[in-house]
Amino acid sequence: MMKFLTLFSVLFFVAMNVKAADVLLTYDTPTQREDGTALPFEEISGYKLYSSHNGVDSSIVNIPPGQNSYQFLDQPTGDYVYQISTVDSDGLEGNKSPTVLVEINAGPSAPAFTRIIKETCDIDGNCEQEVILEVAQ
Repeated sequence: MMKFLTLFSVLFFVAMNVKAADVLLTYDTPTQREDGTALPFEEISGYKLYSSHNGVDSSIVNIPPGQNSYQFLDQPTGDYVYQISTVDSDGLEGNKSPTVLVEINAGPSAPAFTRIIKETCDIDGNCEQEVILEVAQ
């Protein structure tokens, strides 16, 4: 029988530098599978954190269970998309979380800023975007 894991919240915090930013991602440990049944902590073998930069897939980071944050250091300017999924003890991976877009912009012609946009999509593919944080420098 295939197991599916629940989505969980992802929060993003950004510390600005002049030409780069540190992106700290924090997330909650899921307690339910996507079918609503309980997901004991002992059945979580880890997480997969997906990132892309300017539309190009750039990395998949494997994160151990019990770790509820990950930091990308000195990310250069551009658009970043992050998603995370849970992997259970049978090696089955749940659906990816909703995407979160982080824009890091710095340059002589525009003020430096970071904008964090959370995108939430329903099962039919209808998506809404919400600006969570915008920091101007």
